[in-house]
Amino acid sequence: MHGQQLLRTEIQDQRQPEWTRRGSRYWTHAEISSDTLFFVEGKLANAVTGAPRSRFITSDLGEALEIPSKYGLEAVDLFAYVSLAEGAPHFGKIHEALVNSDAKAFVFSLDSGMTFTTSPPGETRNLLGLRRVFLSR
Repeated sequence: MHGQQLLRTEIQDQRQPEWTRRGSRYWTHAEISSDTLFFVEGKLANAVTGAPRSRFITSDLGEALEIPSKYGLEAVDLFAYVSLAEGAPHFGKIHEALVNSDAKAFVFSLDSGMTFTTSPPGETRNLLGLRRVFLSR
């Protein structure tokens, strides 16, 4: 992950909630340098009926695709927020995501029909050999 995709936090924004998960830290907010954000929402596999869905945010689609298996989520939905240089930003549910042969560029389409590509800064968007890595349920 390159620097423009990282979430920046300040130590003064760290909080201690009533309950904690071992090895975790908690913040009230983070600065995000990326123009694209991904939201992952899913139900914990062993959650009781009626338990709230877990939500994660990242600026890297590759990371977003790994979160469900890393945290044991099922019935997963992916959402994207894309801020364009001109015009209004787009937010929507991801219908399908594809990755190129060298796993550096992604193509994703929203339920609205909008399609976007994402790749590290300075990388040529090689869209050869695309394969599906996500299809909404």
